[in-house]
Amino acid sequence: MFHKALIYKIILITMGLVGCMGPTAVGPLPYFNHDGPNNEIAETRELCLLYSRFGFTDGNCGDSSWSLRRFSQADLGSVEFQSARNELQNSILALSDDMCGSFRNDLEKKSRNQLLGSESFALVLSAGAAIGGSEQMAKGLATLAAAATGYGQLIDDEYVNDLQNTQQGIALARRKVSLQIFSQQDKNLLEYSLSRAIYDAYRYHGVCNVSDGNSETQKSINEEFSELLTDNQLLES
Repeated sequence: MFHKALIYKIILITMGLVGCMGPTAVGPLPYFNHDGPNNEIAETRELCLLYSRFGFTDGNCGDSSWSLRRFSQADLGSVEFQSARNELQNSILALSDDMCGSFRNDLEKKSRNQLLGSESFALVLSAGAAIGGSEQMAKGLATLAAAATGYGQLIDDEYVNDLQNTQQGIALARRKVSLQIFSQQDKNLLEYSLSRAIYDAYRYHGVCNVSDGNSETQKSINEEFSELLTDNQLLES
């Protein structure tokens, strides 16, 4: 009979392959803490240090009671603080670009490794079936090899082949947010506040994930399809 212990081991290996899907989102920025009550987003000491570097804080960042400096109307309207806000925001965007780039590389690497893992697993099972043993064991190994091959094909069709669309979608989603951000940077702090600039940078980072990437790709496809339909209707009229 097909040995039960071997079956259990093969099932565990298969489950391991199924469970090693790639990452789904970039890691959090160090400037925000999601572990507060009700999963609120709290500012961290790292954000205080960033504020301090560009002259936006009162007090020591080691003190939990640190706060933003009080701005006069002249400060809020000044080119000096406008430039400081933009530099601070751009520092967050630059860190986000590095982190998102690493995430996207990791996403591709893990998806490729998973495909290679399922292919290697299928080869091991096929070799086991060819080596011999009982006829029932050989048939069982051959069946599992076919299943592993099918699983690898599923990954190739549904995950790896879609990876390019996901990557393009992430880039498109981030580009849309960045264009919105850069259109605001010529405004002073009265028109585009520091808190809004921080939130927009946080939002820019947040769209670096598989879900938003796929969603943005689908939106782009739908928009192109709608434009095509409109053009055809105009030609027919």
